[in-house]
Amino acid sequence: MKKDLSNAQHNLNITRQMNRYFLYLAVGIIIVCTLSLGILRFNLKENLHKQNLYFVENVTGFIEERFDNIESALNRLARLPLNTNKVDGNIGENITLRNHLTEIISVMPDVTTVAEADMDGHYICIPYIPATSERLKGFDPRTRPWFKHAANDTDDVFYTAPYKDYVTKRDVVTISQAILRSDSSQTGVISFDIDLDTLRSSLNSFRTAVIGNVIVVDDEYSTAFGGHSHIDEEEVTELQRVAKARKGVIYLEKYDAYYYFKKIQHPSWTVVFKIESRDLNNYIYDTFFFIISFVTLIMLLLILACFWWGMNGKLNALSMRIAMGIRQGTFDTKSESELLLNEINSVNDSKQQLVNDSRTDSLTGLKNRRAFDEVMPTMVGQAQNLIALIDIDNFKLINDTYGHAVGDLVLKVVASLGEGQMHAGNIAIYRYGGEEIAVLFKGMAKAEARTLLDDWRINVATREFREMPSGVTFSAGLCDMSASTVTDVITAADKLLYLAKKAGKNQIVLG
Repeated sequence: MKKDLSNAQHNLNITRQMNRYFLYLAVGIIIVCTLSLGILRFNLKENLHKQNLYFVENVTGFIEERFDNIESALNRLARLPLNTNKVDGNIGENITLRNHLTEIISVMPDVTTVAEADMDGHYICIPYIPATSERLKGFDPRTRPWFKHAANDTDDVFYTAPYKDYVTKRDVVTISQAILRSDSSQTGVISFDIDLDTLRSSLNSFRTAVIGNVIVVDDEYSTAFGGHSHIDEEEVTELQRVAKARKGVIYLEKYDAYYYFKKIQHPSWTVVFKIESRDLNNYIYDTFFFIISFVTLIMLLLILACFWWGMNGKLNALSMRIAMGIRQGTFDTKSESELLLNEINSVNDSKQQLVNDSRTDSLTGLKNRRAFDEVMPTMVGQAQNLIALIDIDNFKLINDTYGHAVGDLVLKVVASLGEGQMHAGNIAIYRYGGEEIAVLFKGMAKAEARTLLDDWRINVATREFREMPSGVTFSAGLCDMSASTVTDVITAADKLLYLAKKAGKNQIVLG
């Protein structure tokens, strides 16, 4: 018993179990948080790569759209069958041509200069510079790259490499195309100058999550224009070696930097977005700091909530102990597990008592009709089982003559004598109702059951009652339980009881 109590107390010692579970939970949370932070950092980095590639695509699309519009305008102008595009005589003195070119440049904000030259070297440009100007002294347009390449290829638009304009002294890219007559004979070349400072300002207006530098390079990875820095020759060599695809991201360990790039068809440039690794990591760490701070705050709130909940539970338990101590006059110093075990045992005892009370007749102490109804279905249909229905003779007359108190006394005495007689484990006695008593015999011969019932009947008949000089007797009907239903079994026993009553009472009729 002591060992069982010790085991029960050990099992009910939830403090030790809670501490162990809390340790497992804490270790699990640490592992999960570490893995989650690692995965989060990886995902953040991958998302940044995607965002930066998307940024490069936007920049590339912006440049391509600007140049596509300029190319379309240049192509339309070079192919228009207008007199202004037919170079006859000195075009520098052609007022109509000058006005036409002025109208063109006024509606194209990206174009800083429109120039046209014929095959004889005559030249006109907008903004207009007279041919006699000192700025054009010794200038022959036919020696310029934009004229020579366009003159040799009359079908395509030609882009020059970035250079300093001879007249304006500004960094420009020139787009040129041959001017053709209606008979497809070449008369000259028309060109647009694009100021790279304008494109550079446009690129600087783009915003990214991580600080970086946008650089536009030509096929040789020489810087066409860009942000705050150029790419040195060693970077160019390395980029040319690894940047084979049209777009992507590469990491050069030597420079500890990431390069996001995408190529443009016309002009044949590549947009490169360079981010140093430390800037990328700083952004990730800043984001991490915010996330970790937020998670830490949540964890602290949870810890405080758990602490408050635990302290509140302890205070409530202490208050209950004090209240019980005041009520009982003593303060129980047992541990929580012992108190809990005592309470469980007390509840189980109370529960068992309730179950017993619900199946016990309060007057006689016999099992009641509810208990009888529960067990009967398990015994019917078996001939080795027997049932006896007993009825106290003239019980109504006893109640009417001597009162209900005497009637109750008779029931108690009869029941007590029966329990003293029928004490075998396979016999159960029930108060069936009123003055009726049922006896169930499990696996017993009728002769043996009949003998037990007769002994009980004789004991009752010979018992002297001070309150009732005439004495008490009972009659009974005894039969097997071979019938298939409870109703049939009870009906058969009841008929036998009736025969016993009719035959003069104080006897047992066997069926």
